Amino acid sequence: MNQINYGLVTAEFMEIGPQKAADFLLKNISNRKIDDTRIAKYVYEMNSGQWRFNGDAIRFDVEGNLIDGQHRLTAIIEVKRSDRKSTRLNSSHTDISR
Repeated sequence: MNQINYGLVTAEFMEIGPQKAADFLLKNISNRKIDDTRIAKYVYEMNSGQWRFNGDAIRFDVEGNLIDGQHRLTAIIEVKRSDRKSTRLNSSHTDISR
């Protein structure tokens, strides 16, 4: 595990498999509605070898709630295999780029 601390924010790279993705999604209490089209696109890219790491992190706020990454995590569950992801703990809601 590669971990970097930026003050209160901690960033690390980790393998996220279907079970860890499901555990993270349990902390998804205030995200927007799931977009099935987006998940289908991610699943297709993961299954066809087109999925590439682009630096987008799975983000959690200071209370441990998931604030970014619900579609990527759901796609990991659907393809039933791990993906290496960057995670960021103690992010603020204003850190999210769309």
